[in-house]
Amino acid sequence: MGHQRLRTQFDEGSICVFDIETFSTQPTEDGSFPPWPTHIPVVASLLTASLDGHGEWAFGLESVRFDDGARAALERIDELLTGRSAISLNGRGFDCPCLLLAAQRARCYSLHSLTAAATEPRYWSARHYDLADKFSQYGAARGASLERLCSALDIPAKLAAHGSEVAELYEAGEIDTIAAYCEQDVVSTLLTYAHWRAIETGNAVYHAALTFQFTRWVQQQGQDHLLPYADIHAPEELLRLSLLGQLDAAFKNAQLNADCRAKQALDASFGPPTHY
Repeated sequence: MGHQRLRTQFDEGSICVFDIETFSTQPTEDGSFPPWPTHIPVVASLLTASLDGHGEWAFGLESVRFDDGARAALERIDELLTGRSAISLNGRGFDCPCLLLAAQRARCYSLHSLTAAATEPRYWSARHYDLADKFSQYGAARGASLERLCSALDIPAKLAAHGSEVAELYEAGEIDTIAAYCEQDVVSTLLTYAHWRAIETGNAVYHAALTFQFTRWVQQQGQDHLLPYADIHAPEELLRLSLLGQLDAAFKNAQLNADCRAKQALDASFGPPTHY
């Protein structure tokens, strides 16, 4: 009898959206996008989101700069990915290959979480959820840029800069501007992911809770380059569905507590254990 490898489940409650900004060492004469092996990472932005047992999301956003040292940057990226499922748009086609090549140049080989996200087979990987694969049905449909997807879904995107401007900004020493642009990209990707995951699972509450609670977090952070994402469509409906998710989590927790108390009462009814 043959052995079949069991499919690991994607963890939608512990995710890390990532994106990188790069410049090419060999720009093309016609202005077309240079091959990925010629790209050098400048900044990586990682947006983490964790769902607790009460239906509450916790968020974190960090930009890692490569001018502080490639090895330190790569190790921090790997640390943020550890224990989380990676989310990207075309991460398999660009971001991951660029990061792994940078790791090889730096002789930095012990990046277990990044390597898993980059190398697990795309059709069953639980460590990397690439929206480029999802929206195109693994190449059956024509691919779409993040900007076009966000335009169709009424999500802000490409507000401060564009990828083609990164080299010029880098030469001018505008690393903070590049980081702000990269952070906007991961936010746009997170909100796009919330739509796709909801349609994939038929779970409108997941989309509403992730979207509404994230925009509330953005308001609390008060960072100017993120504030456009606090303006969302139909916030009252998103709030209603988010609260339904929290109510459902409360009912499940109450049932678990009741089951635990019932088991404890049953165990106590047998009296103290007998030792021979």
